[in-house]
Amino acid sequence: MKPRVSATRRSDGTYDFTVDLLAPNLCYSQGLASLGPPKSVKVVPEILAITVTVNYSEAEICALSMRPLHYELNGVKVTSDKQAVTVFVVIHGQKSGTDVLSESASLPLPILAVGLVD
Repeated sequence: MKPRVSATRRSDGTYDFTVDLLAPNLCYSQGLASLGPPKSVKVVPEILAITVTVNYSEAEICALSMRPLHYELNGVKVTSDKQAVTVFVVIHGQKSGTDVLSESASLPLPILAVGLVD
């Protein structure tokens, strides 16, 4: 699953982040979004880490229909020491791939989206 990340600067100087994913079937569902990396990942202090979790429930039949998942983190304060935003997608904590997104016009930081799956 490759995340698509966007950021919008609010009038108070904080940011609203959205993360969108397409799950391959209906056995996947949206979990929580939080600030910080997954427990097993270390990041340097210059990185603003966001983690989104995807739940998986194995059913007898998982309909092969793409399921959009949408996450929001609103009012995030981005301090001046942050040089990049990294988004981690976690399904049982295993890395599947990465996706680097272009800089947002409203956020002067590069955004790196990292996919983690089981």
